[in-house]
Amino acid sequence: MFENPIGNIVGESAKESVALAIAIIIATFAAMILGELVPKNIAIAKPEVTAKTLAGPFRFYSFIAKPVITLSDRTANRLTRRLGVEPAQELERVPNLDDLGSMIRTSGEVGTLGFREVDLLTRSLRFTKKTASEVMVPRLAIHFLSRSATITDLVEISSATGLSRFPVVDSDLDSVVGIAHVKSALLVPPEQRKTQSVETTMGDVLAIPESKDLLSVMADMRRRRIPLVVVVDEYGGTEGIVSIEDLLEEIVGEIEDEYDAVSENGSQESEGVFTISGNLHPHEVVDICGFEIQEGRYETLAGFALEKLQRIPSPGEMFRYQGWKLEILQMDNLRIARLRLTAPFSGSSNNEQSK
Repeated sequence: MFENPIGNIVGESAKESVALAIAIIIATFAAMILGELVPKNIAIAKPEVTAKTLAGPFRFYSFIAKPVITLSDRTANRLTRRLGVEPAQELERVPNLDDLGSMIRTSGEVGTLGFREVDLLTRSLRFTKKTASEVMVPRLAIHFLSRSATITDLVEISSATGLSRFPVVDSDLDSVVGIAHVKSALLVPPEQRKTQSVETTMGDVLAIPESKDLLSVMADMRRRRIPLVVVVDEYGGTEGIVSIEDLLEEIVGEIEDEYDAVSENGSQESEGVFTISGNLHPHEVVDICGFEIQEGRYETLAGFALEKLQRIPSPGEMFRYQGWKLEILQMDNLRIARLRLTAPFSGSSNNEQSK
């Protein structure tokens, strides 16, 4: 079709070569459009229908072409080994957590995944890397009952704290003998609650090492049907407690119901100024205000402050880190209870600099 017009342009001697080149270009373009891009777009738009339609033909083709595919793979692998490189099968390589995290972030940036999906998947990946010591309620914040306490004591402490489960101890927190649940009070007649001990209704206690990963902790709690575990250190002393709610909150975020008190973990005073509890873990601080704490020998914001100050501070003391200003607001004996964090270039920071 093109030979006569082309012959008039380039001459009779070159017309066949030029026509062949044009035919190859057109065929390549058509094959790329009709053989790759269009089918790929259809498959992306209708993945289930495409998979069901092509599953049978692909299976038949794979069976017929298996000898040729196997021969080609073996030949390529031998040549690759001669070059000093061990071939890796694509299907045998499983993406690691870092790869998955990168894929999730990229999907969020291009809009394939929404903010909530990215947050949930990121929290889930982060969950697999954490240990019990990173999510536990620390020893100083534990509310507990002695084994001589009554059902009335259980109801009263539950009403005062808004919590439902409490460790029952023999002499101190290093000797936890069981877990008391406030719902057990419903099984005791009101006239007996002042005299009946919580020991008669408490459940079993499960102790775990502080280094145990959260996936294993959750598996143990599900298998033993225990909603609260005690975290112990290498010497057997109680470091803290972890509830099933603590584990779920690591994945889905803060869970609050109508019986929960208003969260005192953190609040925003003004633009770039936050009031934060010293008990929060580094990743919780990031979620609230974006302040990133470097890794160190501490597990909370209060521990980070002590690491930087190298002393027990007093309310009103301040220090700076990476442009952020941290002020000690409240002390609970020797523990830093609350801090004020001011972000770089916030209105408060600018006012101070102008002064």
